[in-house]
Amino acid sequence: METISVPCPTRGCGGIVTVTAEPVHGGTAWRIDRQDGEPAVSCSKGCVSPQDLELPILRELQAG
Repeated sequence: METISVPCPTRGCGGIVTVTAEPVHGGTAWRIDRQDGEPAVSCSKGCVSPQDLELPILRELQAG
């Protein structure tokens, strides 16, 4: 697992998102870790829930 920090994709938020994820499929895709059933994704500003951040951050990791 890797801990990655990226700018928050939420419009108008200047926070930093921290996500715990691991590369899968030979490093061509990412899987976000889950802690107590919740995605391991959080914004430093608390702008949206981890569930709402999961898909945008996964897309950003895949593109990056």
